[in-house]
Order: sequence, then structure tokens, then C-alpha cells
Amino acid sequence: EVWCRMSEVERDPAYLIRTGCLEKVEDMEVAGKRVLASRLGYRITRRFVNRFLGRIFESPAEVFDAPLLRPEVQDVAMFVDGVNNLLEAQEKAASSYIADGSIDDACPPLRAVLFCMAKGCTPEGHTICSPEVRALFEREHLMSS
Repeated sequence: EVWCRMSEVERDPAYLIRTGCLEKVEDMEVAGKRVLASRLGYRITRRFVNRFLGRIFESPAEVFDAPLLRPEVQDVAMFVDGVNNLLEAQEKAASSYIADGSIDDACPPLRAVLFCMAKGCTPEGHTICSPEVRALFEREHLMSS
């Protein structure tokens, strides 16, 4: 519903990131172990709630309070468990494409994502955040693949 009430400019991810309405979820360390929370991507912020959710909720800050926007502050152990479950499912699904050879039929961006999900990096050693992988998602590259 909220996307329908936003202009085309407001729906642009670059605009939302630039204006602080979306923030990247960062990896974290808990009990000496790295938690790959960045796999969650981006999340809405208080600024997004204030700017856009008032278009559909009378009191958006009441519905989307700080702990809801940052679940790791509610219960870090539960958050870590959820992230780890997600990573496990991603690894299992992506590994099946590698095991049966169907990854060879994937376009380059999908191939890179599948390797990152299964192994943490591409065969060339690039991670999902590497410029080489990010460039695969540029329009020109997508159209040529």
C-alpha cells in the first residue's frame, strides 16, 4: 500500500538510501563469531516511517517503534538465530544448483549470487559486496548477459 502512495522518485532505492530512509544492515560480531546480518540487505529507518508510513497509518511511530525497526536490539540471540537460519537455507538451496550442474546455465549475475550464497564468494574470490559482482547488476551488463 505504501509503495502505491509514493512517487516514482520516492520509490527509487538510491533516493531512499541517499535520504536516510533505508539503511544497510551491517554484519556484527556476537560472542566472538561473525554474524552475516548484511545478507538481510537494507531496512527502513525512522525517517522512512515518519516520511511515508503516515500516508497509511494514523500514528506510524506507534506501529513501527525502534525495536521493530532494529530487531537485534530486542533479542540479539534470537536475531542471530534467525540470520543463521536464513544463511543455512540460502546455502542449501544454492549448493543444489552447484551440485547438479545447473549453475552452468545461470546468467552471470545469478551465477555470482548463487556462489556467494553457497560458498561466501565466487570462484574468482569476489564477495557479494565486491565491485566486480555489483557491476554484474548494472543494466548494460544484465542486457548483454
